[in-house]
Amino acid sequence: MTHTSKSLSQQVSELTTRLESLERRLGAAKISGGVSANSGELDRFCALPEVPERTFGRDVSPDRARLIQLLGKKWVNGTKLRYYFFDNGPFSAGNEQTDLVREGFDVWS
Repeated sequence: MTHTSKSLSQQVSELTTRLESLERRLGAAKISGGVSANSGELDRFCALPEVPERTFGRDVSPDRARLIQLLGKKWVNGTKLRYYFFDNGPFSAGNEQTDLVREGFDVWS
């Protein structure tokens, strides 16, 4: 996805194809150990940090303020991301899955 000359629909189509390929390679990946992905347990591990709501001066239009708040938590090129692989328990993964995650970060960086 390093080519910025591609249209948004082309980029989405390529991402969809890549996701489908990854899902086929992994099969129906489920969290083991009885922890539901909707139980809130994952929120402790996969979440953006909470930040206080920003306030803006009168010279900032409401539209601009909304845009700034929307984009404020987005990752930009060059953002240093940290990730961790659990060794055991319901959030642990096999080598195939961890290799795919590493591959994804290599593509993104």
